[in-house]
Amino acid sequence: MLLAKAKELIGSPDKWNKDNIKELGNLVAGLLPSELKQIGEQVIKDSLQTLKEVDFNLDQVRLISLVLLQEQCKSKLIWL
Repeated sequence: MLLAKAKELIGSPDKWNKDNIKELGNLVAGLLPSELKQIGEQVIKDSLQTLKEVDFNLDQVRLISLVLLQEQCKSKLIWL
């Protein structure tokens, strides 16, 4: 319920920034993996201090880890 209201106020996860995630705190754990996937790679990276305190389920942790790995691979490809 609170997460739905937050999405009404700040928009869909693809529009979120680091400050939005910080404000939402543990409510982010209510996102489906498909919704988490909408959050930008850089936003996830910038929000790690907040996200490490969130009680995610295993599927959510896997997805966040995958996003971070993809971001790291992209940055390494730039240097090749």
